[in-house]
Parts: sequence; C-alpha cells; structure tokens
Amino acid sequence: MAYPEYMNYYAAVARGEVDAKFVHKFGNAPNVSTTAYPIWSDGGAYTYLTTAKYLKIGSDSALDVETTGTGARTVLIQGLDANYNMQEEQVTFNGFTGVTTASQYIRLFRMIVNSAGTLGFNNGKVVAYPDQAGSTLTAAGVPTTTCNVQAMLESTTNQTLMAIYTVPASYTAYLISTYASAAETNQVDLKLKVRPFGEVFQTKEHWHVYRNTDTMEHKIPVPIAAKSDVVLYAQSSATSVDVTGGFDLLLCKE
Repeated sequence: MAYPEYMNYYAAVARGEVDAKFVHKFGNAPNVSTTAYPIWSDGGAYTYLTTAKYLKIGSDSALDVETTGTGARTVLIQGLDANYNMQEEQVTFNGFTGVTTASQYIRLFRMIVNSAGTLGFNNGKVVAYPDQAGSTLTAAGVPTTTCNVQAMLESTTNQTLMAIYTVPASYTAYLISTYASAAETNQVDLKLKVRPFGEVFQTKEHWHVYRNTDTMEHKIPVPIAAKSDVVLYAQSSATSVDVTGGFDLLLCKE
C-alpha cells in the first residue's frame, strides 16, 4: 500500500529517522464555564512561572508512595529548564508529602506515571507545584489556594490532560492540527492562543463546537517560534460543561 509523501515523513519522525519531534498535546476540562480558561484537569486560570524553580510532586492519597504503595510509585515529568531546553526526570512518590525535583523548571507540560503497585494507577490527585513560599499542600496532600499548580494528574489517569505547551529553545514548532469535543447541549467557544517569547497571547484560531468533535487540519503547517507558549482555551454558554481538546505540533531544529 502506497502512502502519501507527508505520511512517509511523519512515519520517519515517529521512528526517529529525521531530526524532528512530534508533540501531541491533549487536555480535558470537566467544568468549563462562561469564562474562558485553558483546557486542563485542574481547571481555571493557569499561571506560568517567570523564573525556573525546583518543583514538588505530591498526592492526596497515602497509597501513592514509593516501594510499598499500591498506587503510583514513580512519575516521569517533562518540561523546560531555565534556558528553555527540554529536560525530564523521574520522581518518586511519598504520599501526602511533596517530593522535590532534582532540576529546576521554567515550564512543566507533562507528567506520566511509569510505575505503580497493585492498583496500576495513581490513586490520588497528583499535583506539581513550585518549591517556593506560598505554594504548599495541606496535611492531606491537597493544594492550598495559594499553591501555584503547574500540572495535575486526575486520579487513575496515569498522565496529565493539559492542552498547554511551550516550544523548546532551538526549535520551531509547526501546527499540524487542532481539535475539540463537547458532548453537552451547549455551544463551546474555542481559541488557540500563542504567546511569542517576550510578547502577549495572540489568538491564532477561533471556532465553535456544539455536541460534536471538530478537527482543523492545516495543509500548510503554521510556524510557531521557539520559547512560545501555546494553549487551547474553552468557554461555554453554560456552566459545568465537559470539554476535551488538543493540538499536534511538529518540532524542527532551527
């Protein structure tokens, strides 16, 4: 079977045969309201770090603990360092107590549970937050209202659901497609926004979804510069609307 030329290239990217990377960002917001917010599990506004910080990873379940826990035991986190270069590390869980990362991060856009006990998943809600004054968990592992959450894992998901990403340094991202889905009988307003480094968020796509899934394919991919923040926003005509959405990027070395 013959594939279109672009499919052959994408397959080569997936196999690591070319100097490019594929990024699939997908998120879920279970309580979209009449105010526009990013599509991510924690809901509400998302606050970006302005300087790189050590992060802490904690859970609101005592079952998420290294070695003996029946829930999650280790998690792989992926983000960018102070110079916006890609970095990742594995962090071990200690239940309600936040565990500090070995490296500092200016951005965090993915967490993946890569080992667990007999449950096979994170039993509690897992959050990553900066190790700084004002960002803390309660004794039960719940973020305080001043905790600047950078990423959140819903219970049992084993991976973050956040349509939020930042293009690494020395790469240009090419937007291939964007999608969103809403099942409820309410119109959902979607906006893909990009903030070039040192600038402000700019709307690059704007469309509506009503009780269906809609995908926008770009025959000519849209370039997005290095260090740009990319985020998909959702807003509904009612409250408590469940929305999923995401986007596909091709990262190419500059």
